[in-house]
Amino acid sequence: MTTRWAPVLRRGLLLALAATLATAACVAVLKFGGSIRAAKLDAFGIDVGSTPWLLPVARMSMELAAAVTVGCLIAAAFFVPGVPGVRLRVGAAARGWLRGAAVSALVWAAAAVATMALTLSDLLAVPVSEAVNAGSLTMLATTLDAGRGLATVLALASVIAVAVWFVRSVTGVAVVAVIAVVATLPPAFAGHAAGASNHQLAVSTMILHILGAVLWTGGLVALLLTRRQPGPALARAVGRFSRLALCCFGAVLVTGVASAALRLSTWSDFNSGYGVVLLLKIAALTGLGGFGWWHRRMSIPALAAGRRGTFARVAAAEVLVMATAIGLAAGLARTQPPDDPHAAALIRTPIRAVLNWLPDPLFLTVAVAAVACYLIGVRRLRMAWPVARTVAWIAGWLVVAAATNLQLARAGDHMFLLAEKLQHLAIGIVAPILLVSGGGIALALHTLAPATEPGMRGPREWLATALDSRATRVLSHPAATLALYAATLHGLYASALYTLSLRSHAGHLVTFAAALAISGLFYWPLLGVHAPARAVPHTTRMAQLLAATLLQAVMGIALAHTTPLADHSIVWVAASTLLVGAVWAVYRTDSDDEPTAVEELAAEIKEPVGV
Repeated sequence: MTTRWAPVLRRGLLLALAATLATAACVAVLKFGGSIRAAKLDAFGIDVGSTPWLLPVARMSMELAAAVTVGCLIAAAFFVPGVPGVRLRVGAAARGWLRGAAVSALVWAAAAVATMALTLSDLLAVPVSEAVNAGSLTMLATTLDAGRGLATVLALASVIAVAVWFVRSVTGVAVVAVIAVVATLPPAFAGHAAGASNHQLAVSTMILHILGAVLWTGGLVALLLTRRQPGPALARAVGRFSRLALCCFGAVLVTGVASAALRLSTWSDFNSGYGVVLLLKIAALTGLGGFGWWHRRMSIPALAAGRRGTFARVAAAEVLVMATAIGLAAGLARTQPPDDPHAAALIRTPIRAVLNWLPDPLFLTVAVAAVACYLIGVRRLRMAWPVARTVAWIAGWLVVAAATNLQLARAGDHMFLLAEKLQHLAIGIVAPILLVSGGGIALALHTLAPATEPGMRGPREWLATALDSRATRVLSHPAATLALYAATLHGLYASALYTLSLRSHAGHLVTFAAALAISGLFYWPLLGVHAPARAVPHTTRMAQLLAATLLQAVMGIALAHTTPLADHSIVWVAASTLLVGAVWAVYRTDSDDEPTAVEELAAEIKEPVGV
């Protein structure tokens, strides 16, 4: 019995020690930075109790539980093979991670509730017992950005805690993992990032920072918690995580430098309490980079040889350093920067001059990764690839980067409608046509190597699964794509989404991402090198293009005359419905004589004509 429970006790002690170190680091930063002294009494001298201490600790607990939840789900979906069958089912190791995700998701939800109560106490400057009631909680969750973010986290964490008990397929676990990753993002839209004058750059940078930290920390904790993996299998899982960790390290490093540049104006600012804690975080990140190098050099070869001790010791030390860094970050979030954010933004520095003209960091990261992967695929391809497709792909992402330039985003925030219209034109029409013409899906299917381990899905298998899914077949139907396209045009300019995209950076990001994705989905069956589940007949393509042209013409005329489209929603919906019905009827008439896209792809792979 003692031998059986010894690994569990060791892992429990490690998690307890990590939580203790994180809490100690957080409290030390709060005391050192002076935020406790500043928040202990409100403007009227009312004692708010222990709220100044407990609120950062509750937020930190929420972040730690979120990281463990995400890590366990990512590991269950992507680090180990599944059990082959009609559907790829989760294996024994993945089921252990799912149980861990269920527990950590409950802790995540409980920490969100505690954070909401303490946030109320902090805002109202009264003890928690006096601040919390049904009315105040409703007010917090519905009217304030911080409260809406916490309510979103609570809802998603509760959904995850229930969903992990019912998912049995690897695809289902991957979907829940994506939901968990999304649930970590709402806090990025509050705090120092949201309060900065250059909030577009600050918030997008913080989102990338959170994603890198959560995936890195959670993945490592999940690997330490596993019990049923033999040495060679664990070595393969650690190898997959190592590639992810390297990307996360780069993201955390670059976004950390950008965030520091936005908050510190001069080198002397590092002498402040905020600057000293920031230097400690840099030291912790440097140490974590050294641990990653050691894993690649020593731990993975030792695991492959069946020796788990080296990896366990190094990974345990890495988790403790990560926990300390998270505690430092939680305390730093409550520490006032040396300069007022709005005043500091007026101080011109060389790095700020560069950052101000960069595209949005989120879209820039996706664009750079997409172009790099495309060029690597072209280089690996054993056959000629048309230069025009490569040019179209690169040009498409350049258009996306130019359209999301932060100076244009600020113009949109100040209601300069011309800049906003140019952005939507580039994101909704120009960029999708160029990207679809680039044939990125066809290139990926030809160049990605298939997974060699039975039951394991690599990037090629995940792409094929997504293309063959029921959702893709439904959404890529000509009538569905036209309906979504019409809804996007109407929603962007004739609904509350337009105002939201101007006033909220979160709405701005979601609106642009949705416009790019839906427009790409519309043009994919018409222009794509690799067609969706079923090839679209030529007559249907012409009908789709005609219908889309009519919709764009009506939209352009209305915008040119500043017509309030919201007053004509019924007419717009009726016209869109008629056009969608016409396209569906044409598709039904012509589809019987056309080969399926699966048949076309099979023939293309056997004889790659025109590639």
